[in-house]
Amino acid sequence: MSPEETAYRAYALLPIFERRVAQAMNCIRYAYQLCRAPYVSFSAGKDSSVMLHLILSIKPNAIVRILTGGETRLLHRDIDGVLDWWRSGYPKMDFAEIQVDHVFSPGWEDKTFYEQYQTFQNEWEKYLHAAGDWDGCFIGLRAEESAIRRAWLRERMEGHAIRQYRAGSKAGVYRICPLADWREEDIGAYIIKHQIPLLAGYEKGFSARTKTRMGGRAMIAFGQLAELRERDPENYQKLIERFPELTRWT
Repeated sequence: MSPEETAYRAYALLPIFERRVAQAMNCIRYAYQLCRAPYVSFSAGKDSSVMLHLILSIKPNAIVRILTGGETRLLHRDIDGVLDWWRSGYPKMDFAEIQVDHVFSPGWEDKTFYEQYQTFQNEWEKYLHAAGDWDGCFIGLRAEESAIRRAWLRERMEGHAIRQYRAGSKAGVYRICPLADWREEDIGAYIIKHQIPLLAGYEKGFSARTKTRMGGRAMIAFGQLAELRERDPENYQKLIERFPELTRWT
């Protein structure tokens, strides 16, 4: 057992961790009282994996959706193994993968990285929310990660990080963030305690961030493109051949 794993296992025994878990589960239960048909926006990342595990402990038949693109299995060669773990372990959940390929599909062959990146705007409404009659969405956002997310999560409903949209295409829909107040040590402790499988991008620690699609901020600011070059040179090369302009960021 590594020193890091030992530390996380010790942290999982502390009252503060138990309180965070109880807080998240209370938020999930309250959300299911508010919503008729909420779904889980799953990314196979560390935060959404913890959130999904908590939700399935309460609602085994939860509706779960993941959005992937043509580049997803280049970025994460092991994603199918991770998804199979969830499918086999929780057969009652309503799980579906929504694939949107703006990288290799016909009609996009000559598009630049920037042009395909523009299609990421409002993906939640276009591809996930529009794909069903939902009135709530579970999202694995944490205030610790950025000032923008702290601002987004400031509004609370009955003490929980739940917000109901008032206007636009999401009017009436509840945004539910059970992990809003969790810290990295809470995420690590939960994953270690429950032996939840993660993508290879987390091999160097839980401070890493992963995306199933090739967004500019994730690929560049978070260093995922450089990390992919080190971890999986073959798939890195395939991305570079498709988007030669990416070489400037590695």
